[in-house]
Amino acid sequence: MMLIELTSAQVYERLEKAVMKAGSAQALAAQWGISAAYLSDVRCKKRNLSDTVLDFLNIKRVVAYIASDEEGT
Repeated sequence: MMLIELTSAQVYERLEKAVMKAGSAQALAAQWGISAAYLSDVRCKKRNLSDTVLDFLNIKRVVAYIASDEEGT
């Protein structure tokens, strides 16, 4: 299995494709067992993508901390 890094925009594109494939946001929410209101909020970026939604999209969230070579004080 090959892993690829996705931008936030690409994640939302995959979500929109899932909505289209399901026929509607309400249908997708029902399939995934989440509320249509929550899915709408995620699509409008009023709420963050949950691990549940990411799991259905076969996407894993990875957090990285990056620093310059200078230590903060």
